[in-house]
Amino acid sequence: MFGIEANNFILVLGATATIVSAWGAFFAPKESWLIYATTLNRLRALQAKIKFMKKSTDEKLRDPNSIKILFDDYQRVLDEHNSAWAELRAAHNKSLNSDAKKTGAG
Repeated sequence: MFGIEANNFILVLGATATIVSAWGAFFAPKESWLIYATTLNRLRALQAKIKFMKKSTDEKLRDPNSIKILFDDYQRVLDEHNSAWAELRAAHNKSLNSDAKKTGAG
């Protein structure tokens, strides 16, 4: 009986290791974290600018052009985040395809 239980345990461990490896390869948690951390820091800097503008008594900082510049900065942060994420996905897809061809799966 111990032999069957041990075999089942090894089978479950092997399946778990495969799932964890696939998850790591597909989602790239370290690289994704770096992208999100960078974006968060850039958004915090933008938030600090907005708070400064709200408290400022200088009317030049409250004109429509200044607000448009802030919105453009916000949009640029989002666009660059999306581009970085798309590049990460493309690099990982290319890597996965390359690995599949090397092992004869593709």
